[in-house]
Amino acid sequence: MRNTILIVDDQWSMQELARLVLEAADYRVLVASDAVTGLSLARTAEPSAIVLDALMPDAARLLADLCQGRATAALPVILITADVSGEALAREVARAKAKCLRKPFPAPKLLTAVNRAVRPLPMAG
Repeated sequence: MRNTILIVDDQWSMQELARLVLEAADYRVLVASDAVTGLSLARTAEPSAIVLDALMPDAARLLADLCQGRATAALPVILITADVSGEALAREVARAKAKCLRKPFPAPKLLTAVNRAVRPLPMAG
């Protein structure tokens, strides 16, 4: 069984880059273009980690909702951003213990961040 990574980003090009990099590394990838869909998928699809565009509308609210959810509070979050500023987002980043990946970044850096965030699945046997 493969680990599932949820990409929440409102830019198609970033969704595609992340999807291609992670699928090539044998991750199952789900994509959401907005915070509402992202939260719904985080609650129902049980991803192993979330890659979130920090500058997307409602990103701070999504982080807050993830932190408060029983099923989502422990999910690793990797924020992709060109700029981590703004009080609400900074507060939620600290609370969620999110890792930040600054744009622009080489594709292998995303894979490294996800690999570090995801715990290996137990072997079937």
